[in-house]
Amino acid sequence: MTTTGKKITDFASLTSIADGDILLAVDASDTTSSLEGTTKKVLFSEVRGSIVSGINTSNWDAAYGWGNHASAGYLSNFTETDPVFNAHPSSNITTTKIGQWDTSYGWGNHAIQGYLQSISALSINALGDVDTSGASTNDVLKWNGTSWVPGVGGGVGSVATLNDVGNVTISSASTGQVLKWSGTAWTNQADAGGIALGDLSVTTASAGAASLAYNNTSGAFTYTPPDLSSFITLGDLSVTTASASATASLSYNNGTGEFTYTPPDLSSIVINIVDDSSPQLGNNLDLNSNDIEGIGNINIDGDLKGDAIRLTNNATTPGSGNEREIKVIGQAPYFYDGTDWRPFFLIDAPTQIPADTNWDDVMIRSTFDLNIDDVKYNVTPTKSNNTNVQIVGSPTIVGNNSLSLNGAYLEYDVSDNGPGRPYNFNGAFTMEAWIYFNSNIVGDGSTPMVIFGGYGAANSLDNWALTVWQNSTTIRFSWFNPNNPNHNTLPGTFMLSRSNSNLGEWHHVALVKEKVSGDIVLYWDGSQSNSTDLTDSDILNPSEFRLGGLNDYGAVSIDAVYDDLRISSSDRYSANFTAPTSQLPISGSTTQILPPQADKKLEITLGSSPTIKGSPGVTVSRVSSGRYRLTFASSYSNSTDYYVMAQGMNHASSVASYIRIQRTASRVDLYVKNQENNNEVDDGYVGVQIINHS
Repeated sequence: MTTTGKKITDFASLTSIADGDILLAVDASDTTSSLEGTTKKVLFSEVRGSIVSGINTSNWDAAYGWGNHASAGYLSNFTETDPVFNAHPSSNITTTKIGQWDTSYGWGNHAIQGYLQSISALSINALGDVDTSGASTNDVLKWNGTSWVPGVGGGVGSVATLNDVGNVTISSASTGQVLKWSGTAWTNQADAGGIALGDLSVTTASAGAASLAYNNTSGAFTYTPPDLSSFITLGDLSVTTASASATASLSYNNGTGEFTYTPPDLSSIVINIVDDSSPQLGNNLDLNSNDIEGIGNINIDGDLKGDAIRLTNNATTPGSGNEREIKVIGQAPYFYDGTDWRPFFLIDAPTQIPADTNWDDVMIRSTFDLNIDDVKYNVTPTKSNNTNVQIVGSPTIVGNNSLSLNGAYLEYDVSDNGPGRPYNFNGAFTMEAWIYFNSNIVGDGSTPMVIFGGYGAANSLDNWALTVWQNSTTIRFSWFNPNNPNHNTLPGTFMLSRSNSNLGEWHHVALVKEKVSGDIVLYWDGSQSNSTDLTDSDILNPSEFRLGGLNDYGAVSIDAVYDDLRISSSDRYSANFTAPTSQLPISGSTTQILPPQADKKLEITLGSSPTIKGSPGVTVSRVSSGRYRLTFASSYSNSTDYYVMAQGMNHASSVASYIRIQRTASRVDLYVKNQENNNEVDDGYVGVQIINHS
């Protein structure tokens, strides 16, 4: 025994440790003072005692009794048996079972042909889960939870072995089902009840005899109804014969149990049928708030009256009238407004505006009939001045209204970061509109006005424009583009000159950049007007497109009226053309319908602000002294589709006048002159008739 701890290296071997030696042990679970645990002293004898007490030494002693294991091995006296064979199912094979196998093999080679080739020679009772002992006639097999047994009800379970029989088909058996013959096999079906018919109630009639017979062979019941041949009273049968002399009969067949009704013979009865092809109402017809519906005509000799309208017969003279009454007078329709008869003006069949076959190329399209909006993309442009940008009813060239720019402009956002629509001005394009240049047009070579223009908010090189300016005798048109050195000096490269006499008139202006050549061509009323070819392939896409308008290169806003604007990304015209006198298409389909012109009867009050009354669809304006213009809401196809009759009336000092007429497809200009001195006349009235050619 040592009194001081020894290191492991101090022991030569474990056998040299004495019981009293002290071993040092570390309690790793004790972490109260140190994460490494607490070192403790323990005697070697205490450690050995704990190990010995945990070993069952009696088992060692018993094992030693079998033999000295150190010299003889573990087992020295043992009779060996085969534990594997005893545990195998083949250890239970007996001579009896081998004989049964031989018999079974005689039914067929099971390894090739299967276990059962035929079961016809066997009883169903030979099956392991079938017990038919005590079966009676008409019993059925029912599952009792263990086996199929004879009975009349009860039982539940799943079928395994019985379903192997060739003429038995069982699937999803459930409580209370029985095996029934379907004609080809025994199948599990709902229980019919067997012999105990607790739910069968048979009531016979009170007369005669009825019977219910059972057939032991077929297992079916046969019900024979009572003989009712002697009973005539049928409580729920009512037969009424005709009042004619002929008789009717009701007979009963005892064999079939059917009644046969024979109707009376009406051949001798004469029926008079009244012709009602023209029925007479006799008295007033009260609809009681109901509608009259059907197919056919309402033919009356009198008036057709209603709260909203009244239709009366034809008359050769107007006569008196009732409010909201419609009458044909002298082969023409009239409406009575409560005071006087007013005529209807009938028009021919409506015509269609054709579809725009290049509608996909349209960038901006505005009719200015209702508002300033672009009908292609439903865009509302920005006005530079709300007062000086207006929709006006006069002057107009096509449609009902036009756009007036009085020193102002419209601006459309066409930037790449704007609406994101396919605006493209650096390829082919066509910019066209009807333009009415006012007589007070301004501008000169250094400050021209813009007709069509692009404006670059961030880059002045994006600017470009078709400009117009005026000198003492002419109005002049030029092309300006600061990004091209050939066209970068105001007013730009000269393109066209026209007399100042064209001011105060409508003219069709079309600026085309051709796709292949890059030439820029100006068309005036459909005629190519360039004095020389003008080419520009340096046009940049701007951030805004403007009608009229100030650009930062010094141009001034225009004083003009625009109508029927169309801006396209294609060259629509490559040669002279007839300027369109009817409204351009507003879609890619033929859906817009405009009525054609009708005959018109008008009276014009002359003066600086002329007025007109009479037939609708015409507006009047004073072009200059003694010159008055009638503009149609819908244009004719040709200027020769109508003729005009006009007469001056009530001029000052009883001046005699004559009227010179100039007509186009869209308007009529009246020149009112004094017969004595040929001076213009601006007072009095002019009566006008516009009559269509048939």
